[in-house]
Amino acid sequence: LARADTAAFFEPKALEANGYELRVTAAYDVATRDNFDRPIFLIAQQLTGLTAHQFMLQADLRLRITPALALQCVLPFVMRELDGRSYGLQVSQTQQLASQRFSISSSGLADPLLAVSYRFLRNPPWAAYGELGATFPIDDDPGSPVFPSRVPLGTGQHLLFAGLGASMREPVRLSVA
Repeated sequence: LARADTAAFFEPKALEANGYELRVTAAYDVATRDNFDRPIFLIAQQLTGLTAHQFMLQADLRLRITPALALQCVLPFVMRELDGRSYGLQVSQTQQLASQRFSISSSGLADPLLAVSYRFLRNPPWAAYGELGATFPIDDDPGSPVFPSRVPLGTGQHLLFAGLGASMREPVRLSVA
């Protein structure tokens, strides 16, 4: 149900005519962390600071096959960068390596999504639909088990989802999922 609000038939009057909709979105996010009480699984070494940057450009294609059936394909292209500082390494009782700054990045296709929606009720002002879909993990390899050489683009998790939704068009525009 977490995905129901982005289904092809979620919005009232969505895909009423034969054809397609192409939605393009862009987003930039930054996250900074300096508390490492909980581990970071990407980097197995102690850190004193970490900043993550992500720019995402996403294409969301919704194609109406019949008045009741639609396909949706979402392709997210991402650019990710991590900037951080290691804590330093205690080699022996008398020798310690200094902390070091690092920066790693990568860009490309992240986990795409493919879904099919079926509008099983179309009795104005009401409409109801069901949806089945999946995300496909593309790339979650950091390049090295010791210290990553690149930032993974995907989650590495395959997600299957199913949902139901309903919308009302008149007199108040309302959608429930």
